[in-house]
Amino acid sequence: SSSSGNDTHAVKEIIESMETATEMLLESRKEALESSTKHARLAVDLGLAASISLTNLGVAHSLLSSSNNNDDDDNSRKNSMECWERGVETLDDILRDAMNSAIIIPNWVIQCMESVRARLYCNMSWTLLGFDRLEDNG
Repeated sequence: SSSSGNDTHAVKEIIESMETATEMLLESRKEALESSTKHARLAVDLGLAASISLTNLGVAHSLLSSSNNNDDDDNSRKNSMECWERGVETLDDILRDAMNSAIIIPNWVIQCMESVRARLYCNMSWTLLGFDRLEDNG
């Protein structure tokens, strides 16, 4: 039906816009790191925003494909896991880069980062355990 085609197109547009925003955050973080040590704190903030964006992008892959009843659920799960793994890597990079540039990350930012890390691991576990495949038999 044309409704299904429109839904698929809408899902694709949503995912693509989220991917673009995430890539912009990651690229801006990279540029802030490379420009000067004065921008090291900005790089931390951009990295945190990018990791949150990767968390949401993974969820969008998972939710939008399952709500759209696509046949490529395995590909959707793979995309979700890749987003979440990249989110964890981004958080790890923030800590490593902060140590290399001798920047002190405020405690509240560390707590925020650990909260995002916990959410990323929860999302991964949820998917690996197959809870995302459960249907509401309500």
